[in-house]
Amino acid sequence: MSGDVEKVRTIPDGGSYFWDDVDCPRVQCDGDLQQQDEFNVMCLECEEVWSHQTDESEHLLISRAGKIIKRKQRVLTDGGQIDPESDRVDPERLPGDYTPAYVEVRGQGPVYVANYETLSSGWLALTEWRGTRTKLPPHRVGGVREVRTEHYNMSDDPDRYLEGHRIADEQRREQARPDDAGGKAVVDGHAIEIEG
Repeated sequence: MSGDVEKVRTIPDGGSYFWDDVDCPRVQCDGDLQQQDEFNVMCLECEEVWSHQTDESEHLLISRAGKIIKRKQRVLTDGGQIDPESDRVDPERLPGDYTPAYVEVRGQGPVYVANYETLSSGWLALTEWRGTRTKLPPHRVGGVREVRTEHYNMSDDPDRYLEGHRIADEQRREQARPDDAGGKAVVDGHAIEIEG
């Protein structure tokens, strides 16, 4: 008789399986995640597996290598705070293949991102300045305006050249610095205003 009982998809802390139907964080995959149990999350398309952990303020999606892939804020009734994120993108030291841009999200307005990439499916993969990644379907994208970057000498020693890649305009570099006090951020493919 116990085999006939249907499992209720809830987590012991009173929540549901948090990662169900969330877009796969892999850039080349358009699949959806399904939480297998309290600790394991799998993409239904590419079959990649991640672990789910929580801290005081966030749900964390963790790779097999132990890297935090995605973060989601937990609803806290005690007014808790989100810890600073560890994978922020530095506008002074951009990875060489990053293309910063303003992405016009229909119904939301412009979102300033550290990198964007158009997938073969037509979806847009975005990397926020906070280091989190998300995807937007084509119908949500109104346009993309790339931000000019430059290569420069990062070395303090005038006799040594150490090439760096950064945003060319100083004001845009300041706008790119992620802070949780204000500015625009992309969450689940939607631009939201962060209140300080």
